[in-house]
Amino acid sequence: MKNVLRTALSSVLVTALLFAISTESQAKKSRFSKIDANSDGKLSVEEFSANIKKPKNGPKRFARLDIDEDGFLSSEEFAAQSKKKNKNK
Repeated sequence: MKNVLRTALSSVLVTALLFAISTESQAKKSRFSKIDANSDGKLSVEEFSANIKKPKNGPKRFARLDIDEDGFLSSEEFAAQSKKKNKNK
């Protein structure tokens, strides 16, 4: 009986964890989509800067986040910034 309860509890915990991860990922994509004004799937420095607290710092922050240096932020580059922020908390 204990093994059945452990298995059931483990299944519930794994399901809850997967749901939480999925929800967080969707939230990041939603934030990215809201900032992506022209819906081209990438953020320009102007789109990024217009959506931060200190727009004048936008170009400098943007350059640090643009890992592949293509002049745009992909959703992956944008999400990586959020991960770094959460890691520092």
